[in-house]
Amino acid sequence: MNLLCSTRKLRYASVVAVITGLAVAFSVAPSGGRMKRALFVAGVGRSAHEQAIKNAVRLYNSSVAGMYATGGTAPEVFASLPAFPLEKRRLFKDIKTLRDSNLLIVFDRDVEKVQSVVFEGPDRAVAISKETWVLMIQDFNTRKPLSNLKASVIQCRYLLYRHDGNWLVSQVEVFPDVETIPAMNNSSIL
Repeated sequence: MNLLCSTRKLRYASVVAVITGLAVAFSVAPSGGRMKRALFVAGVGRSAHEQAIKNAVRLYNSSVAGMYATGGTAPEVFASLPAFPLEKRRLFKDIKTLRDSNLLIVFDRDVEKVQSVVFEGPDRAVAISKETWVLMIQDFNTRKPLSNLKASVIQCRYLLYRHDGNWLVSQVEVFPDVETIPAMNNSSIL
């Protein structure tokens, strides 16, 4: 009898905790986002968002590889990049610097495994991945190889925001495979 009573109390406490959490979310969130925030706090829909984030990281990487392989001359590849304008500009400047030096870097993603996705809010997430890329430097005009193929194993931290229903990359940090990824600095730099 005591076990049955304890189980009922535990269920009751769980229901009260969920209702309290939803009530707090509704009272704190702005009126337009109350339901979305409440559902996010309750964990509703997170797995779908996690999959959308993993898909955005994959598309980001394949688009970046295409941008570098074409020297930035294929606008359709640039347009498909799920990133904010500042990140796109950073990539374009890097590719332009290579092209101005008559160089081209050809990347081929061999392995990509998103190891974790951490939500910092309903519209902000951080994804950590381990990736293996094979790369080669080529002459931009002739495509003549200027280096041997080189495999590189890296860890990446992607900062993503949800904008108009889509997850977009805001920033990417790359770390050697053997290093521990440092904590993210969330403080203002100004």
